[in-house]
Amino acid sequence: QIYKDHVVISGRIENKKGEPIAKANIIIDDLGIDYLKEIESDDNGRYAVEILKSDSEKYSHILVMKRGYKKFDRNFSDMSALKSFSRNIILTKNE
Repeated sequence: QIYKDHVVISGRIENKKGEPIAKANIIIDDLGIDYLKEIESDDNGRYAVEILKSDSEKYSHILVMKRGYKKFDRNFSDMSALKSFSRNIILTKNE
């Protein structure tokens, strides 16, 4: 969602069965250390990250991690691509 002064990237972390994954770590950054947002999914697997619009073009990478699951790691060409991706993320269990 895009507002006047900020952008919200949101969705849900879930397993293959569609069940929520609570307390997954979600990191949105610029593949460096200058711009970083880190949060955890809630008990229903939901997450929302608010980014100031003035900083929004600096973020282009999302990483989701939870112990016992394979990490989700994706780069985007720019923030517009990341915003359009904002959706449910499915994690698969480690074997």
